[in-house]
Amino acid sequence: MARNAVAGVCATCDVHWAFMEGWKELQSMCMPGKITYFVPPSRTVSPTETNTSSIASTPAFDQGDVVLRSSDGVSLHAWRRILSESSPFFRALFDLPQQDTFPADSPECDSSLPVIDCQEDTSTLTSLLQLIYPLPNPTFLTIDELVPALEAAHKYDVPSAVSTLVTLLRSRKLLASDPVRVYALAQRYTLPSLSRAAASACLHTDLDDTSESSVLHLSASAFTRLLAWRNAHSQAIRKALTDTPFAYTCGVCRERWTARWLTLALYEVARRPVGEVIFSWEFILQAMDMERPASVGGHYVSGFGTGPTAATWGGVAVGSGHYCANAVTEGDREWMRALNMRVADLEEEMPEMMVS
Repeated sequence: MARNAVAGVCATCDVHWAFMEGWKELQSMCMPGKITYFVPPSRTVSPTETNTSSIASTPAFDQGDVVLRSSDGVSLHAWRRILSESSPFFRALFDLPQQDTFPADSPECDSSLPVIDCQEDTSTLTSLLQLIYPLPNPTFLTIDELVPALEAAHKYDVPSAVSTLVTLLRSRKLLASDPVRVYALAQRYTLPSLSRAAASACLHTDLDDTSESSVLHLSASAFTRLLAWRNAHSQAIRKALTDTPFAYTCGVCRERWTARWLTLALYEVARRPVGEVIFSWEFILQAMDMERPASVGGHYVSGFGTGPTAATWGGVAVGSGHYCANAVTEGDREWMRALNMRVADLEEEMPEMMVS
């Protein structure tokens, strides 16, 4: 159709016509005869370049006035001034007379530099120096990768490195991966703020799933304190849930969904004493009687728990008919909101007196 036939008649048609005209112009521009292709010159790539990452490589640490020799025999150079400023341990160490321990025939021998033999491997010493120097922090994807650096930072008394590693351990990814192990590390190295954060994270996990490696260095007294506080928090939630009576009880239906929800909730908070799970829509669906229709949005829906639903808590309403075992009244909603607020008001941080 010609442009003039629809111009000004329909705004949608005008937009469609403009789109089609632009599309035709783009197609004509992309004809093979109108495109000049740029072919970059060929270049031979060496085998070593194929494994090169775009991320900057680990610093070489080949300059300095002192040598830190790793347990696997690699020498890392560092500046004594930087080490002394960051660590009281190194400051006191450099006040002692030093002696070069390289063999005389070693190609690395340099009598002008003192050598410190370390028990840590190259990776751990490199991570420690990265934490000490004004360099980007090393990347730790798991707790296992971070632990050697934390041990070295604590051993050589480097407060700034310990602080950085504590921040990394408090990150959501590492803390959620194994909060019991993070709690054990915090207790081992006397890190109160990390202990409280890890103890709070332990509320969100089932301790029955804890592995032996997670509690390897956790003392019995520290673990007992964690269990005592966790049980006290669980009891507080159970009290908050049971102190408020149901908003509605049907004289015909033997049991409504609220009673089944409360039973499931009490069992869940014994495993994980937090409110985020029991007040979720997915958890509430578990309490619905699957043999009876559920009332959602003013009409009954069968098979309510078979898959995800677009219904929200605010959209649940009572439908027609008598089946009210799964029906949610306004009183039920207010009851759930009140319980949610009571549980949310409970403190989820371990008291300072129980940390150590």
